[in-house]
Amino acid sequence: MKRRLITLALAASMVLTMSCSVVSGLLGGGASGTVNDLWSDVPPFAGATKANLQLPVAAQLAINAVMQGKFNFIAYTSKSAPGDFSAFYTKERMQAQGWGTDSPGCQGVSSNNATTGALCVFNKKVGTKSSVLVIFVSREDATKDTNIFYARAEDDRTPTPVK
Repeated sequence: MKRRLITLALAASMVLTMSCSVVSGLLGGGASGTVNDLWSDVPPFAGATKANLQLPVAAQLAINAVMQGKFNFIAYTSKSAPGDFSAFYTKERMQAQGWGTDSPGCQGVSSNNATTGALCVFNKKVGTKSSVLVIFVSREDATKDTNIFYARAEDDRTPTPVK
């Protein structure tokens, strides 16, 4: 699971470090995600509004490669700056919601000395169920809106007894 987490984080950071115009070109209409609401163990960011956005194609490919298509996501927009999300989704806040103490947390993504996005990765394990939450945050150049994509993968592998 740690190898998957690292691969996912690297792939996601690649997406976020692309120029804003490329990222905004990848965003389009369509479904606002595969779930209707943010999961109960993920604190909502105040002022964020559910949006009708598709996960960027490069992020879909990276997540599909790592998680074999077993993930859900939901999209939001906000007028807040991307750095506000890394400040909100702290390890402490997420630990209070049950996410692991060894989670990587959030990192801001900068371009030309300005924070243009963020990547947050949190993990948890309850019994045999492992969960990974990735939060992609990117600033839309044209509208100055911040797009927030919450992607979650879960793996419930019960060990098979060896006979």
